[in-house]
Amino acid sequence: MVNALINGLFNLITKLAEFITTPLIAGVTALFPAVGQFFGYITTYLGYFINYIPMILNMMLIPRGAIVLLFDFYIIMYSIFLVQISFKFIVKIYNYFKF
Repeated sequence: MVNALINGLFNLITKLAEFITTPLIAGVTALFPAVGQFFGYITTYLGYFINYIPMILNMMLIPRGAIVLLFDFYIIMYSIFLVQISFKFIVKIYNYFKF
């Protein structure tokens, strides 16, 4: 029963977020058609940037293994933090709806 309640709650939150953001996104793209072009420029810039990252790291003599370990560390730390926050939120919602 608790599993069904939690799944229903997540589905409700997802549908409400979609219901709220869809008209906003449609309105912004209708009022400002250049926004799509702007995001295209950002994508192109990030593509160029990603192509040159290995060359920049080689010029700065930074080993790729160190960068990988650094990213892995932050991914693990933030994942643990997000799981902790999510668990607290779920327990809080469960306690709120508990009879």
